[in-house]
Amino acid sequence: RERQGPAPPTPAPIAAPVLAAPARDEWSPQEIIKKIEALPGVAGSLIVTSDGLMVTGNAPPPLKAETMAAFLPQLFGRVGQYAGEIQLQPLSALTLMAGETRCAIFKTGKLYLAVVGRPGQTLPDALLQCLAEELAKRNP
Repeated sequence: RERQGPAPPTPAPIAAPVLAAPARDEWSPQEIIKKIEALPGVAGSLIVTSDGLMVTGNAPPPLKAETMAAFLPQLFGRVGQYAGEIQLQPLSALTLMAGETRCAIFKTGKLYLAVVGRPGQTLPDALLQCLAEELAKRNP
């Protein structure tokens, strides 16, 4: 008789740990930012339009939220172009390291989500990726 290992875990609903609330499907951008910023390792986050306007968010000092918002789509677009030139798949996320600080940027449909980490700490990457996928579904 062959011994089987434990059954693989059942995937949780996308973004459930972040946007969990009974019988609630809709979240305002401000509520999403508040939930993200409560995650371990997160110092700030932004939701930005494709033309660089900030929908909502906070950037930890000395960063300026409006300046970050203005450059996120351009940064993502240029790196995406370079990724295509070297035959990578289309860019969906970008992680920057600046000193001891990480910044994760996600294309979520018509919007961008940027999450800035606390210096020397990691970001909850898998959770943020799930959240970005859920936001992309809601903002195609």
